[in-house]
Amino acid sequence: MKAKLFYTWLIPTIWIPVTIISFFNSGDEHGCLAIGTFPFVWPLYYFFNFNGLTTYLLFAILLLGAVVLASLGLAMDYLRVSRKLVLAIFTVCFILFLWIALKDFESLQAVRWKHRSILAPLSAISNVSLYIAISFSIIGVSIFRFIKSLKNKKQCGN
Repeated sequence: MKAKLFYTWLIPTIWIPVTIISFFNSGDEHGCLAIGTFPFVWPLYYFFNFNGLTTYLLFAILLLGAVVLASLGLAMDYLRVSRKLVLAIFTVCFILFLWIALKDFESLQAVRWKHRSILAPLSAISNVSLYIAISFSIIGVSIFRFIKSLKNKKQCGN
């Protein structure tokens, strides 16, 4: 049976525009951009000499991130990860991180003043929530399937 490539295309399709928004609204000292793209930025800084935020850096982040996230999406498609599970994990993480990010500010105007745009923390929170939803769903489904296979082997052995 041919696997449907739902996550393989969906995840990079969501991540790329959010990362572009994050790049142009990077937050205080580019902190929100760094947080939202941390799996892809640090290897690029290690292997290449980028001086500041350039379109070359954006292109490299998008290319590396899209390939890695499409690969993880393919794994999710192969594992047939439930869409409800991913959406639930993402939503819980997004709401929790949004509360953590905003709880110390007295208003949204104060957040905007600190980060130069409300989009900076929102895009970082979106990307981090997406990474956690991907990681937890792959790990959770893999563990569940492993335990289920052990139980099936045990039942077949009796």
